[in-house]
Amino acid sequence: MKYRLCFVVFFAISTFLFSQEKEKHAVIGYKETSLVQVLKNLEANFNIRFSFNDLLVKNKKVTLRQRKRSLTEVLSYLENSLHINFEVVTERYVVLKPKRSNICGRLVTDEKVNLSHASVVSVNEKKGAVSNEDGVFEIKQLVLTDTLQIQYIGYETVKIPVHSLNRRNCPEIRLVKSYEKLSEIILKEYITKGVLQSVEGAVVIQPGQLGILPGLTEPDVLQSVQLLPGIESPDETASGLYVRGGTPDQNLILLDGITIYHTGHFFGLISAFNPYVADEISVYKGGTKARYGNRISGVIDIQTDSEIPDSISGGVGFNMTHADFLVKTPIGKSLGVIVSARRSISDIINTFTFNKLSKKVFQNTNLEIRSEGIEQSTDFFFSDAVIKLLARPSPKDHLSFTSVFVKNKLDNELTIPEFDVRNTINQDIDNSGLNLQWERNWSKNVNHVLKIKQSSYDLEFGTSSRIQDTQFSEDDRTNQVNEFGIDFLVDIKLGKHHRLTSGYQFENNEVSYLLNRMDLGLDDLNFDVDGIINTHALFSEYHFMNNTIDLVAGLRGTHLSLRSLYNLEPRVYLGVQTFPNFKLKTSGEIRYQSISQIVDFLNTGVGLSNQIWSLSNDFTPILKSRQISAGFLFTKDDWYIDLEAYYKDITGITSFTNGFGSSVVNAFFEGESITKGIDLLIKKKYRNFRFWFGYLLGKTEFSFPDIQEGRFPGNFDIRQSLQIATTFNWKQFQFSLGWNYRTGIPFTEEPTIIEDNGNFFRVNEVINSRRLPDYHRLDFSMTYDFYLSKRRGVKASTGFSLLNVYDQESVLSRRFDAFLNADGEPVINEVDLNSLRITPNFVLRLSF
Repeated sequence: MKYRLCFVVFFAISTFLFSQEKEKHAVIGYKETSLVQVLKNLEANFNIRFSFNDLLVKNKKVTLRQRKRSLTEVLSYLENSLHINFEVVTERYVVLKPKRSNICGRLVTDEKVNLSHASVVSVNEKKGAVSNEDGVFEIKQLVLTDTLQIQYIGYETVKIPVHSLNRRNCPEIRLVKSYEKLSEIILKEYITKGVLQSVEGAVVIQPGQLGILPGLTEPDVLQSVQLLPGIESPDETASGLYVRGGTPDQNLILLDGITIYHTGHFFGLISAFNPYVADEISVYKGGTKARYGNRISGVIDIQTDSEIPDSISGGVGFNMTHADFLVKTPIGKSLGVIVSARRSISDIINTFTFNKLSKKVFQNTNLEIRSEGIEQSTDFFFSDAVIKLLARPSPKDHLSFTSVFVKNKLDNELTIPEFDVRNTINQDIDNSGLNLQWERNWSKNVNHVLKIKQSSYDLEFGTSSRIQDTQFSEDDRTNQVNEFGIDFLVDIKLGKHHRLTSGYQFENNEVSYLLNRMDLGLDDLNFDVDGIINTHALFSEYHFMNNTIDLVAGLRGTHLSLRSLYNLEPRVYLGVQTFPNFKLKTSGEIRYQSISQIVDFLNTGVGLSNQIWSLSNDFTPILKSRQISAGFLFTKDDWYIDLEAYYKDITGITSFTNGFGSSVVNAFFEGESITKGIDLLIKKKYRNFRFWFGYLLGKTEFSFPDIQEGRFPGNFDIRQSLQIATTFNWKQFQFSLGWNYRTGIPFTEEPTIIEDNGNFFRVNEVINSRRLPDYHRLDFSMTYDFYLSKRRGVKASTGFSLLNVYDQESVLSRRFDAFLNADGEPVINEVDLNSLRITPNFVLRLSF
């Protein structure tokens, strides 16, 4: 069709010319002459008139050696060299129109690896496309005088003329890796696709770009964080993150500025965040910015999309544990909305994956009982939702409102019909939050961000045992956290390399814990604790960045209403590019924390909820951590080596914040934690292969002089941890295989039971004196992407994963319970928490 049209146009021009000036020739010649002047010259020489859009001929120059030429020859030359069509309207008038064509190309790296999901947009007409899994893109009817702009995270932006592309051969376009600093990020792949290294010490994860990971068929926010050396999950959960010796409650986890107190579904096995709504996740292990407060360990800052959608997009999917959907849609030009939700399917269908996870979670609890004569029913579900409104009332103002809701609910009933015994267990955990944000750019150098936020956590737990019509025991407990905060931040660019960020934060925390317990034959127990802390903080951060030095120096000052305490928290991160491929880095920080989790030592028989949030008070000290680190980065020829050594001590920890599996510490004692370690990451990419090696060498020791002399291993002291993983892309397929190994954690040795005047006591318990066997596991995953139509409007992804491929049974923790048997003799029972056995999973997802 294209060639027919060209022929008709050419034939029409030829007929027109021959009918007017068939034999006429003129001496024509130009040297860097504007096209406008050339057209005027042709009008004078050949008695014709041209009609055109000024933008079409703007900045176009013509060079043509001088000699006698016909009008046909000149216009043919202009058509070919300037990509303009000359269309005959009347006998004397010719209209200039841009030439159009269908174009395509194939995007590859220097190593000939296909680049999928790259953005390709024409500069003038804004027509665009996204490269497919083979790196190929196609755009129809583009103006040949236009320019294509090609962008891909981690690579330099490429601009090429449209006329240089031809649909027939789809030329290969190579993209070069970028080391340019934009938005505080080095566009450099850290571990795998979608994981970047920040110039300020953080690692940034972009779930939308994240490549396949071992054992996962789709991205998981907190599971992805465990890729980083120095971050461990000894209990195999997504939410149980131990960052350089710190406990999970010492991590600050934010979603659009909202503090999240309950971060896991299914008792921590699954992240409480829909990965498809997360746009960017910043992870800090040390050298934290001064704007982050009231936590002493890691920081995980999750940001959702902040741009108003141009069109409706989203996705829907399900796996063997839950289903989810995501919709992004504009509401006019300056308003948009993002809605996402997930819900478990366990109360609808019992899948093999759910049964495998349940077996791990409910082991050694009353929910695991399965015997003849016992009837048991369990209803369980989890859900989460995020709604975000975006508005741009003016070019300088950006408003957003985020609402998040997380819920986990469990109802269990056990009956023994023969004896008319009925036992119920109910647990309901909710975490909700709101954030209203106003960002204004006063100028290109000054902007502010104002946040008004609220977060609430509500745990309700209850058990009841009834024999016939008699209430035998009842246990009810609640734990509530209500947080309200205001953040105000001003960012000022002082020059090309200098920036100053300062702000004020107010936070009100109200925390309560209530316990009512009744057992026949024992005294009733009523325990009610609540408290409020107001925190005022001023902070300032100075940023200096050039091609050699990355410096962030900050200071945070806080005032706590508790005993009117004042704390200063200096923070610093420094990176120096000593050689083109070698960078030295160091960081230091002091941080405080006034709200943390303590252990509820009263056994519920369920083993699911023995951690409760509590405020620091006259009885519980404020946590304080000091950390320093130093290391280097080396990058060359797709090799990436990151090594960092660190020292971290924490004061203010108590026996209430750490259960030791020992009866002697079911009372209040204060202690200290010291962690020393080295984190090492080695990554190599070769064509379609990615390989990384993560290694941790460390030691965490506790000091509790009133409990035990000298230092002893911390509860989750992992001396060595190793992760070896590889990914491979082939056409629309992605494969990943990863092996994890770590040394066993400590446990308190088996106690000795002694009798004194009819009373039995546990003695000779040396805390954390022994270690469990080493832990290891192999995980595999595979995904396949395809489109449901030639228009590529709907993309489908299906995948399969296998956790613990060779079905290794490892012991995650061990404790010893003491009780009296039917003869009144003491018995010691060893209780092990075992790892997840071989567990398959499937996923299907549609994106539009």
